[in-house]
Amino acid sequence: MDEIDAKILNAVQRDPRITLAGLAALTKSTLSTCHRRLRRLEGAGYIAGYRAIIDPERVGLTFHALVFVSLEPGTVGRFEEFEQAASLLPEVIEVLRLSGRPEYVLRVMASDSAGFNTLYDVQLSDLPRVASLQLELILGVPVPARAIAVSPP
Repeated sequence: MDEIDAKILNAVQRDPRITLAGLAALTKSTLSTCHRRLRRLEGAGYIAGYRAIIDPERVGLTFHALVFVSLEPGTVGRFEEFEQAASLLPEVIEVLRLSGRPEYVLRVMASDSAGFNTLYDVQLSDLPRVASLQLELILGVPVPARAIAVSPP
């Protein structure tokens, strides 16, 4: 990776819809050079995908929480089994594996407290190998997820 690649990565994070002409102007290179580099960065896994960022509240997801999950001890394959099952729940936005206990934190969203109660009491409690759950409500997001600052090595 060099300075041009870093500029391309930073640009597509800020605006995934940037044109090749825009990238060429930004990097002071040709369209074909930008196109080749962009495809190479995608193929090498630097760019995992492109997505729109949806405002959850605009689509009715007003209840946000973190759920800390402790698993039953000592079962071979318990992490994979839990992760697979958690990934199937659409309300689970993100799954983070931690270094100790609890083993996981889930970021979840629901339409309201009743919807969350069903998620918590029925679906999350029934995930494989779950020993205990702890809930923390998200009151706000003062610093939302942001782009990764990429600089050449």
